[in-house]
Amino acid sequence: MSRPLWVAVLVAAQLALLGVGLLFGLQSGWGVTGIVVAVGALVAAARATTRLRPKSNAAVGTIVVGIALAMASLYGAPSLWMAAFGSSQDCAVLSRSRDSSRSGSAFYSHQVRCGDRTLDVVVRDGYLPEVTTLVVDRTRVLGPARPDDVSPLRAWSVALGAVLALGHVIVLPRLTRKPATALKRRFL
Repeated sequence: MSRPLWVAVLVAAQLALLGVGLLFGLQSGWGVTGIVVAVGALVAAARATTRLRPKSNAAVGTIVVGIALAMASLYGAPSLWMAAFGSSQDCAVLSRSRDSSRSGSAFYSHQVRCGDRTLDVVVRDGYLPEVTTLVVDRTRVLGPARPDDVSPLRAWSVALGAVLALGHVIVLPRLTRKPATALKRRFL
């Protein structure tokens, strides 16, 4: 495969890592798919790096950058989506229940009515009040979020991740290989 194709593979893998946070936020439970996409994208990025920079340790840096992109996406992509496509609405709580996971940690499930829609909301820090304000996705892709979870700082983490990915794609193919010094040759 040619060099531009491996650069394209690296870019596609980094874009997939930037979008993996949305898979975890989908209402229909795509979290496992998000894990598969993240691992596949990390493997593809590492493979592209070894093809672009053979005999170097740049793949380790690519994996570190990839994990940073996935973390930025998990932290900020749902917030960025809600900032773009969400609207703040007053919602009435219809029912609530307390459940616990196998590890024993509690979570609180709520059924709320926001306008003409009935939505399910799960929170970890207690029951919601009878009337609460939620940010509701107009496109119905993501579930509702509390206003505190939709912040500019979270959205900027995705932009910072995109700049990191762009810098990585620009710098990686242009790095020059330094010849091994006599000292390194002697010990290798």
